[in-house]
Amino acid sequence: MVGVWAALAEGNDPSFADPEPQPSTNEPAEQIVHVDTIVIQGLIGPAGRSVGECLLDVLRLVFALPPTLDKALRTSLAAEKTLTQEIRFDCAVVDAESVACHVEICDVPLTTREVAGRLAEREGEAFDQFVIISPLSDPTPELDERLTAWQTAGRYPFDVQIWSPRGGVGGLLALDPDVYAAVYGEDAYAGESAPRGEVAAAWRTRLTKPVRYPDSLRAYLSDDDLHCLSGEDRSRFRDLLNEFVEPWAADDRGTPLGTTLEVEIQSWLADPRPESGSLLLLAEFGEGKSFFTYQLSRSLARDALRDPRGGWIPLRIALKDLRNVRDGRDLLERRLADIDVTVAQWNAASDRHQTLVILDGFDEMSVRLDPASLRSNIALLATCHEVFHRSKLLITSRTQFFERQRDQDRFLDRVGRPRILRLVPAARDKVTSHLRTFARRVDAEAKLDRLLTLYDPVGLARKPLFLEMIKETLPDLPDDHFDELVLYRKYVERSLRRKIWGLADDSLEVKDDETVANVQTVLEKMAAELFLNGKTHIELRSWGDHELAATLWRMSDGPVASLGAEAVDDARARIGIRSLLKPFQGVDLDRWPVDFFHRSMREYFFACAIFGALRHGDARPLLIAAPLRSEVMDFVTLMIGDGELAESERDQVIQRLLGLARSAVRGSGPGSLGGNALSLLAAARPVLPPGSWSGLDLDYAHLAGADLSGLDFSNSSLRYANLDNADLREIDLRNADLTGVRLEETARVLALSRPVVADDDAVYAYYSDNKIRRWPLAPRDRSGPDTVFADLPRDLQGVAVSPFGDLVLLASGRLEIHLWTGAGFVRASRGRPDPHLHGLRDIDGDLVLTVLPPSEPDDPYIRREIQRHDPISGTRCQLIKNVGPVGGQLPDTFVGAAALATTRRTSMGLTTVGRPALPTDLVELSPGARVTSFDAVLSHDSILVAVGRADGTVAVGRLGGDDKPRPLWEERTHGAAVTAVLFRGEDCLMTGGADRSLTLTRLDEQGRPIGRRELTLRLQCTGARVEGVTGERERRLLAAAIPRAAAH
Repeated sequence: MVGVWAALAEGNDPSFADPEPQPSTNEPAEQIVHVDTIVIQGLIGPAGRSVGECLLDVLRLVFALPPTLDKALRTSLAAEKTLTQEIRFDCAVVDAESVACHVEICDVPLTTREVAGRLAEREGEAFDQFVIISPLSDPTPELDERLTAWQTAGRYPFDVQIWSPRGGVGGLLALDPDVYAAVYGEDAYAGESAPRGEVAAAWRTRLTKPVRYPDSLRAYLSDDDLHCLSGEDRSRFRDLLNEFVEPWAADDRGTPLGTTLEVEIQSWLADPRPESGSLLLLAEFGEGKSFFTYQLSRSLARDALRDPRGGWIPLRIALKDLRNVRDGRDLLERRLADIDVTVAQWNAASDRHQTLVILDGFDEMSVRLDPASLRSNIALLATCHEVFHRSKLLITSRTQFFERQRDQDRFLDRVGRPRILRLVPAARDKVTSHLRTFARRVDAEAKLDRLLTLYDPVGLARKPLFLEMIKETLPDLPDDHFDELVLYRKYVERSLRRKIWGLADDSLEVKDDETVANVQTVLEKMAAELFLNGKTHIELRSWGDHELAATLWRMSDGPVASLGAEAVDDARARIGIRSLLKPFQGVDLDRWPVDFFHRSMREYFFACAIFGALRHGDARPLLIAAPLRSEVMDFVTLMIGDGELAESERDQVIQRLLGLARSAVRGSGPGSLGGNALSLLAAARPVLPPGSWSGLDLDYAHLAGADLSGLDFSNSSLRYANLDNADLREIDLRNADLTGVRLEETARVLALSRPVVADDDAVYAYYSDNKIRRWPLAPRDRSGPDTVFADLPRDLQGVAVSPFGDLVLLASGRLEIHLWTGAGFVRASRGRPDPHLHGLRDIDGDLVLTVLPPSEPDDPYIRREIQRHDPISGTRCQLIKNVGPVGGQLPDTFVGAAALATTRRTSMGLTTVGRPALPTDLVELSPGARVTSFDAVLSHDSILVAVGRADGTVAVGRLGGDDKPRPLWEERTHGAAVTAVLFRGEDCLMTGGADRSLTLTRLDEQGRPIGRRELTLRLQCTGARVEGVTGERERRLLAAAIPRAAAH
């Protein structure tokens, strides 16, 4: 290797490196690549200088040698004709005299033992950088790992650097071509070249003062558990890391960005602009945003330990803890106390390093979601933004949290107008593949196949929370039914029975079934207390006392098992440690604070408490506090409709809900009792019982689709209730308060498309009242439709979503491009299209299609040509033929049979399915019947075709290699012409009609219908009495709708 240079200056250690010790016979030897020693002889350069002298000139571009050392080295190296000694010297850095370095140039293999010995010799000395220059030998992999561990742990008071071939040291030596040639035996450097000054400066930038964290901060960064928040299951999070599916990112509109979420966040962190100081991460319930922020915090902490200068110090904080403190400063102090870091240390770290504060769960800041609570939450969050002004701020929240745009704008203002990202759930095919792999491993393939045909567990399992729950419960799930209730029941029972050894007391006579039921009762009481009192945790030390032990070990026949003196403490320990609870951090541990391991479990057990009280007790205290969350209501509704519940018991529950709702007399201060009871009653029985509903407080009642015809709600308060599709015929609403009530009616369906937000399980419906409504497609989504565009062109001829997530509208003589902003659409461009352009269609999010009229008067087929939308000009289209399959609408002016273009992509190019003899590769659809709309989707190496006809009939067939689709089924699903047909995947068919109806049909693997649901808003209000209604908008809407309904 490059020779061994003696350290000749006074004060430097002239000793050579010891011979490399042999590795212990008890440990495997490091894998060393041995290189023959190279002895460089002779003089080089025009002046006949030695190699050592020339090399010293190169090093002097980086290292500032003291004059005495520089002179001594030059004298020695000038006399050396053969480089056979090792050199070691102390110096500073050029242009950075305060940085002290120790430099060694060696010619031995760089093993862990070799380098550790060198470091040990100088461990106590005061310099900043220990640099080993090894021109021909790279560190072993074991040494690389050890260097990283030393740096992460702060093992030495100085930084250790090894400049080797892998690190590019050849580029440094190439600053003198003669040196490079003498060392490597090559005439020219093969790497990238740069000006001499730039190369030297780049190496100097590596030599800085070492950065050392305080011991407490280093301990925090090194401990994965400290990145968990109160209520999170640390062991579960660690387990999930082994099967972590990297989430992807979407923008504020939900359009996928094509990169992982972590890559997008790293890009945001690297953006130094002041306006990039905050980021809002949105995700739906169960999509794993909390786990992602844990994983992000853990990853950033490790990077910060390896690279203190360039890394980010993360700090996760649960926003729900703001319930228990005054402001953001108190919240910071409490969180820092959890990790044993002082405020002064954190502020110092924020001044010296890059810090990221992750505020997790804005939607969990309070139990109530009324405007006053929301304003308070926003104000509290603003104090956090002020406290953390030295740090970048990442805030997480559920996606649909703000009902009013003003609230959202005020929130965004208070936190610095953050960039908004959305977490994209796993794709259905990936989830299905993951579940099938798991099912094979646990021998449950047949059961999974049955579940996939009975329900939509894949849709549920796209959320990481439910994916893990399904995997845990799949072997025990029943074969004939599957929904959230079954899933949670099985998960809870399996979890508790797995821990039964720690919950049951062998000295007592309580059976295992009794213990499981008793633990659930305790958990229901805890969940109820958390919801009713707005608490973040339960303090077990003072909770329950003797009642806790009595409940845990109660026998089913009534008497309590004989309990010893230590029973209370024992029961408390078993519940706190061995049930579905986890420690809550940030509170005095002597109080034994606990919470449910996940919010959904808290909601499930609160629903169990409500249902149990409706069956056997008094549900009034549970329903009076605040409007129920939709998740809680869904659980209770499923429990009421459970097939295992006797009909007599179900009727008893219904009667109790009826009594509770009618007891909520207006003005008596019933809180949310009336609205909650009525919502549950309507969910269980869409036709409300007859009788008076007058003079009641029924605010926030969810009555979408309920039959309220002929009922008396006069003088009642229904503020902010949901009455979409409710039957209001002959209803008495005189003097009722309808402020904020949802009342809408859909018009004739013009077209259908996928939503602009990719991976959104919804459909866009375009109506003749110039509105676009987004309809969620999840089976039990209670949110209902949202109007996302309220002023469509009146002469609309076609709509599509472009490949870039924008909305393309075709009207008479113009083409408009609209962009989604998260709060609504904004027109981006407008221009004139091709005069022959008739309609638009998107296919698989890839193309916008055009429908052209027949080229000849006697041409019985509709010619179809495909054009790609150009996002730059906004209006220019490029003609692309023979890509499909495609679908579309047919106007009334065209007569004749419809035709389907069936050419499609293959790996070998384009392949035509159907009769090649037909013009433009068309296949005739539904001969002899008037087709008004159609669509097609690839399915199992064939094409599934749906056709809508003028008589309201929908027909579905499958097209393979034949001339015509093979019929599968045909039904009349609409009362007038079918105006729009759209596949949302091969298992979901949407159809719209001139009768104002929109229908969702679920399909099995063969394409046959297995379920149908109507998605329509009808304002049925004939004969309604609305005199004296409070709420100007609502009063005017009803006053206009009543005569219109009577006319029909």
